[in-house]
Amino acid sequence: MLKMKHIHDTKGLKYIPKIYSIEKGPISAFNRSIMFDGLIADNIKPSNPELKTPPTFTRYLIPGELEQPIHNPYSDRLDGSSEWHYFSDINPNDTITVSGNISDVKIRNGSLGEMCIVKSTLNYVNQQDKLTCTQISNMIYYNNSSNTNIKSIPYINSSIKKPSDISPITNFCSLNSGDKIPGLLKKPSTKQLVMYAGASRDFYQVHYDQQFAQSIGLPRVIVHGALKAAFLGQMITNSLNESAVLDRLYVRYNAIDFEGSVLECKGTITKIANVSSVRKIYCDIWIENSEGIKTTEGNATIRLS
Repeated sequence: MLKMKHIHDTKGLKYIPKIYSIEKGPISAFNRSIMFDGLIADNIKPSNPELKTPPTFTRYLIPGELEQPIHNPYSDRLDGSSEWHYFSDINPNDTITVSGNISDVKIRNGSLGEMCIVKSTLNYVNQQDKLTCTQISNMIYYNNSSNTNIKSIPYINSSIKKPSDISPITNFCSLNSGDKIPGLLKKPSTKQLVMYAGASRDFYQVHYDQQFAQSIGLPRVIVHGALKAAFLGQMITNSLNESAVLDRLYVRYNAIDFEGSVLECKGTITKIANVSSVRKIYCDIWIENSEGIKTTEGNATIRLS
């Protein structure tokens, strides 16, 4: 019998590889959970074969168990950040093997008290032994208490407003540093959070169980960090034409957002450069709440063919 390892000592511990046969159903469900819009009618057809695999779909492809059982003394967790590097598409009928390890563990004291930050690096390899994507995630583990700052964040009952820019990009060759990326407006409801929980298999109750959320001092259920990353991924891919692909996506979760809050996804182009004869567009991306606070920030790289 394997000896249990404390979570503080798990750096280098590997996940048991897990194999998935990719079907249209989970891709459609994932798309539907992201695109569902409480502001307009839900008109996304789950059987639509033209729906592409969204950038953050790998959150559905969870790895196997760790090769050794761990002791986790922390009561709660939050997403800290997520990063994806893209090499090729994941498509229906692919066979994807998920493998990886815990690449780092850090112990810090902050607004949540003692925090254990666990970084996982996962690789997604298809049936042709080709790496399709690498995902790097930081998960923050902490103990909930009356002194935890997460409880003091006010609930903002947001009003509807129009996004600042929703015009698609038609010619990437004409873009310049400082240009805006077409924005995206979201108002995630409890229904959408339940849909995303099922589509991503993230069933942490704080995202859909009001009673549980209130029992740990929150006024409402909170939006999944990974769903906010998916919103930003949707904003980017909505702008892409056939000559452009998403190369990298990084998102850091600065603050929590509650269900019912209006969230505006925004972005600007910061640099355009040739890297090894490949033209790349670098972007800063973020989500603002109705008070103009950037609750989620990150960056993305677009590769032009």
